[in-house]
Amino acid sequence: MRVLRWDDGTKWDDPNAYWGDPGYVLEPGDPGYVGPIPRQTKRKKTMKRQPYLPNDDAGVLAVLVALDMNLPGALATKYGVTAPDLLRLRHGRYAYGWFIDAKETAQQYSQSMTDTHQSMFDGPADALQPLPGLPTLPAAPVFNDPEVTCQFEPGFFDFLTRLVQAIKNHAAYDVPDGLLLKIEGAEIPPPDMGIVPEVDWEMAASGRPILIVKKGVFQGYTVWVARGAGAMTETGFSTTRKFEVPLPLPAAGQAEIWKVQVQYRYQNQPFGQKSQTVEIPVRGT
Repeated sequence: MRVLRWDDGTKWDDPNAYWGDPGYVLEPGDPGYVGPIPRQTKRKKTMKRQPYLPNDDAGVLAVLVALDMNLPGALATKYGVTAPDLLRLRHGRYAYGWFIDAKETAQQYSQSMTDTHQSMFDGPADALQPLPGLPTLPAAPVFNDPEVTCQFEPGFFDFLTRLVQAIKNHAAYDVPDGLLLKIEGAEIPPPDMGIVPEVDWEMAASGRPILIVKKGVFQGYTVWVARGAGAMTETGFSTTRKFEVPLPLPAAGQAEIWKVQVQYRYQNQPFGQKSQTVEIPVRGT
């Protein structure tokens, strides 16, 4: 504790300062001392990522295997994942793998059954034969010690979605952990800085041209138009693929060439190059 003196640099709103007679300032180690409030740091921007769960069976199984192999132990403790949830995850991994194997067997059987059935119509004459039997499916997987026979859980992927979201929302979540668990999708690279929009067009019923530009990942595109010999003037901004140029038509019976350029907009900034100038003949009605 130190004595508080005028003009010693102590701020009025210092929580450790007591203005009185005498005044004093609490210092580190004093009872009631309020430590400095840590400054909030801005979170580092990261690239956008694709969904972590692929669209193919092999990719989905790879995610389940990564979670089942790498989550138990330190990461389960870090993210508060319980033993019952780890067991559900293991059942889901082995059940999904079994269905992949069984589906292949069943599909082969289905084709064989169809061919055998069709042979009654167009097969060569032959002696009587036994009817086809059912296929032999893969045995149910067993795991753990003591052994547990795998079972499948209806609605399992709802559980998986909630589990993954809980891990990602955890205060201690680290992206490297997510990459190990395969719950971080592939990074989506930013657009090409040199991109040049391609512009197509058609005529609206109003007689004005409608520009057609692929939107992609962009917020939209800015449009410039020059009428006849006039200068290029910013005419509008479109957030959709099609944009009808909102300019008055030439006088009835008159024709003009409208020169058009567009440029994409990304993260609230012009992006890439302007398009090639497109010339569109426009006639007044």
